This record gives sequence, structure tokens and C-alpha cells, in this order.
Amino acid sequence: MKDYTERLEELARVINEDWTQRERPLVAAHRPPIVTLCGSTRFGDVFRLANRVFTNSGIMVFTVGSFGHEEGGDKERVWGPELSDVLDRLHVAKVLHGDYVVMLNVDYYVGSSAHLEYVSAKNAKKPVLWLEHLPMSVREIINEWAQSRHGAPKVRIENS
Repeated sequence: MKDYTERLEELARVINEDWTQRERPLVAAHRPPIVTLCGSTRFGDVFRLANRVFTNSGIMVFTVGSFGHEEGGDKERVWGPELSDVLDRLHVAKVLHGDYVVMLNVDYYVGSSAHLEYVSAKNAKKPVLWLEHLPMSVREIINEWAQSRHGAPKVRIENS
């Protein structure tokens, strides 16, 4: 797997600069920005790297509690459908409580849970930053998939 350290450091700089210039200067002076990491738990190493880079940059991190793919495959097989649903809802709550969302879309992969987190972030008007820039064809595929799977309106995926 490629090394994402430089890209994550770049995203940390963007977040810290934006945080100090946003409409909440009093909040920025009293607490650090909060970033929620989203993506497939099959990329546990990237989650751990992102957690370290953001934390070392003075950014508070909300992340996943465990890595189902590392524990034996699909999260529903590892935890069962009920716990899997609880964990999905818990992570969406982390998205809503954070200030920024970073999509850890390694090799452009965005699974169903990550897509739900992305849509939740956009609906809550949270800034979303992507580990990997998405070419237009991938955006179109995700939009088409979202409409067929969730009946959701098209979402605009932004590159940061």
C-alpha cells in the first residue's frame, strides 16, 4: 500500500488553516478542530496513520472503534446485523459531532457504510476532504449507485 503521510499532512494543514479562519474564531481559540475519519475498515493501517498525523497536528480525531475486516471479514459476519447497525449509527453520530470529515477512500474505494457517512456529512453541511482525489467517472458511478441503492438524490463529490 502506498504511503499517505504527505497527503494526510496536507489535509491537516488545510483543516488547521480553515479552522482558524472560519466564522467561529472564539471557538477556534478554545478548542481544536474535530475531524471524523470515514472509510472502509479494511484499511486499518490508513486509519491508524491518519489518526496519528491529525493528532500530532493538534486535531481531535473521531474514528472507528474496531476494524471488522481485520477481525475476519465483513462486519455483519463479525458482529452480526444488529451490532453492525449500532456501529453504523454511532459512526454517523461522530460525523455529525465533528467539524470536518476525511474520507479515507484508499484506491478510490467507498463502501456502503462510508457512503452513508458521506451523505450524512453533506446533509449536515460538514466540509468533506478526500484522501484520494476522485475523477469524474468515479463520481458518476457513486451517484448512480447511491440512487439505485438508497433512492438518494445525486450528491456532488468535492475534491479538496
